Amino acid sequence: MAGYIKNGSGVPANPMRIFGSYALVYLLDGSGIYGDGRMTTHLRTGDLILVFPDTAHYYGPSENGHWDEWFMVFDGPVFDPWRQVGLISPARPVLHLEPVSFWATRMEAICHEHSGTLAERICELQRLIAS
Repeated sequence: MAGYIKNGSGVPANPMRIFGSYALVYLLDGSGIYGDGRMTTHLRTGDLILVFPDTAHYYGPSENGHWDEWFMVFDGPVFDPWRQVGLISPARPVLHLEPVSFWATRMEAICHEHSGTLAERICELQRLIAS
C-alpha cells in the first residue's frame, strides 16, 4: 500500500500506535514531530520516518502547521535481516533525504503497477533502503 496524503494529520500521540507492518513516511512539505518510547524529534521537509512493526510511535504536523507526505507500507521476512544486522534500527527511525523530488520519484516508481514483478519491486525497495 502506498500513496500521497496532502494536509495530513499524522498519527496521534495518545495512545501511540503500533502499526504491525513496516512503513516509510516521507515528509514532502511541512514540518512536525516524531516520537516513540526512546525519542522525540522535530521533522522538516525531506525527513523520512521508518516505521517498525512492533514500535509504538506517533508523528504529525506541528500545531497550526501543515504536513504533506508520501507513504509506503510493506511486510515480509525479507526485511527482517536488515534489522537483525542493524542496517535499519528502531533507535534511528528518522533520516533526512534530499533532494525531495529525487527521493519522492524513486519511491513512487517502486509502487507503480507497471514497474515490474513483485519480486523486482521488492528488490527495488531493498535498494532504496540500502541507499
